[in-house]
Amino acid sequence: MSLNWNPPKLPNRATAVYIWDPVSPDGFHYAALVHNGGKFRNGGDYPGRPWTRKALEEANLPDTFADEFKRTGSLERAFESTALAYFRENQKAITSKIWSWPNNTRRASGELAKRRRDIVDLGNLLDSQKLEFKR
Repeated sequence: MSLNWNPPKLPNRATAVYIWDPVSPDGFHYAALVHNGGKFRNGGDYPGRPWTRKALEEANLPDTFADEFKRTGSLERAFESTALAYFRENQKAITSKIWSWPNNTRRASGELAKRRRDIVDLGNLLDSQKLEFKR
């Protein structure tokens, strides 16, 4: 028995790389601290705000991939569409007022951020987000 079929073309760019690299005025690259949390020098906790996990919870990436593949028949288009959907979901997570912080804070923008807040502040984290496709 022979199998006659035309397999879909594999994507040329098979890796999506997400980058967040905001830099504070003193040169500190702080995306990992915001995402994972840490300790202040005085021993206090800096709570993590894992926006990438929130984005994964909210996005339905398997359905996004399947729908785009059904629509186009292209694995590459389905992959890129899914990567872009996750990119957008990360932006939503960063701008959502869902992140807890131990106290109210006056942000650099002058806004009073309450205990439930987004993680935008001046927008450096959000603006630093990039998506690169690599082979």
